[in-house]
Amino acid sequence: MKEITDLMEKYRESMRHLWNTYFRDMPDGWHEFIDINIALFQGLVLTHIGEKFDHNKVYESIKIVPSIPPSGTLEIIYLSNKATCGQWQIEKISDADGEYRFVEFFDWRNDEDMMDNNYVITQAYKVPGNKKLENNRVMFKFSDVKFYKKE
Repeated sequence: MKEITDLMEKYRESMRHLWNTYFRDMPDGWHEFIDINIALFQGLVLTHIGEKFDHNKVYESIKIVPSIPPSGTLEIIYLSNKATCGQWQIEKISDADGEYRFVEFFDWRNDEDMMDNNYVITQAYKVPGNKKLENNRVMFKFSDVKFYKKE
């Protein structure tokens, strides 16, 4: 596997900067920004790993590896497939050997707020020690993960 955390960081930072500086205060700025955001992701990340953009896609070739802190547990947020309308729940994991794939960056914010992209939404396939998280969306803090191109 090849680490691509630097590519993801460049994408995250460029998206944040453009939104916060130029689009946030525009009337209907989010609609103007959508195509630019797609182009940023395609140009800064996907082109380098041989992928194409697709709405609501799980990027199977972008593997997320969590960094478990010295305390031995990492707090994550997950959305059960059985949940209705975004009922996110807090859970803990203690093993970095799970299988997580990138979906998108996320913030708890309104459209007119500053963007930080502090969270990474992933699709969890294997979660050692916590089967209930498997096949659900799992959200990590950006600072708690590394990104890899899965070969």
